[in-house]
Amino acid sequence: MDPITKYLNSIAYKFPKGYPDMNDSKDMELLNEMVKDFIKEDEKEDLKSKLISIINSSDLSDDEIIAYTKSIANRGRKEDIIKTLADKGYTADRFKFKDKALEKITKDLDNADLKAYFNYAENPKSLKSLNPSGKFHEELGLPSDLIKAFIDIEPGGDQSGSAIGKAELFLSMFFSDIGNTSDKINKETGEVIKAKGDNTWQGVGNLEIKGTGGRLGQQAGRGIDAVPLFKRLVADLLPEDEAEELIKKHSQYFTMSKSISELYNQAKENGVSETEIQNKIIKVLDQAYWGQGMAENYFKTEEDFTNLEEITKNLLKLNAESYSKVKGVDAILFVDTAGDNKYIIVKKEDYNDTIDNKKFWTTTKGPTGFQWKNINPNLNVNV
Repeated sequence: MDPITKYLNSIAYKFPKGYPDMNDSKDMELLNEMVKDFIKEDEKEDLKSKLISIINSSDLSDDEIIAYTKSIANRGRKEDIIKTLADKGYTADRFKFKDKALEKITKDLDNADLKAYFNYAENPKSLKSLNPSGKFHEELGLPSDLIKAFIDIEPGGDQSGSAIGKAELFLSMFFSDIGNTSDKINKETGEVIKAKGDNTWQGVGNLEIKGTGGRLGQQAGRGIDAVPLFKRLVADLLPEDEAEELIKKHSQYFTMSKSISELYNQAKENGVSETEIQNKIIKVLDQAYWGQGMAENYFKTEEDFTNLEEITKNLLKLNAESYSKVKGVDAILFVDTAGDNKYIIVKKEDYNDTIDNKKFWTTTKGPTGFQWKNINPNLNVNV
């Protein structure tokens, strides 16, 4: 039996007489519509055959075949991804580039194993259930390249223009207790109230996310230049000739740990009281770090002002606590976006212990990462 006869037999029951009456206008109208569908399906089968033929005749590597297979399998998942984002509060109007941002996200995931993701998403874990540090793919039992694909998503800015960085969407899409933050508008004044943190963490508060080389504050040239503060401090504690010499000595890098240590010892040798030296250094550090008055929490003993390792630890603690207070951050998640998905989650009450153990540190491994011209240095995960 030829395909057309077979098809007509399969649809005969839909006609009152058990077959299409060529003299009945209604029968002919119905038949025309059904034949169109048949032709479309036939064309689809023909296209599939052509695609299979092209693949069979192409000299593709195993990696290329895997990539194409994933891409084809993911075609029907675009709307599922968009719905998942919407469920977490990431609708088109949340992005600066609207629908184009959503298109970029789905394109970035074109070669990811979305079947594995959606299987996981049926019963996702909470961030609270994870160990405080580790590797995301090991904690979740998922392929490393799948996690990496989601971490690397960067859809551009949000509706206010602030950048949505790596791992922000990943956290919202993979963890049941993570959502996105959003700006709010004062209904009476129309004032935009900026959201705190990058994501919200249920039961904890505002979660800030820092990738490889992230900073707790603005980079050099965009934030506070504390070099003038340092120069005034030196002039206040040393005679003019000694002050000029010390400033000149540190003029290339203005390393905070070395310059603070040398200034402390030199001023002390000149007979300046330790109390005066400490108070003046603390005052300048508070001015540099958002004026929060927290430097005295970390700079207490002589060793805090003279030991390079201790100075660097104290500066990082001061940087983290001051930044969190100003930005309304309750926890920071550091993730190795350039490597193998390592992470560490640090609640603000745990900053000190984490820094003492160097779980996160400046990208400069020694005690020289902080500079007066760069008081918010790049940071790395060390787990």
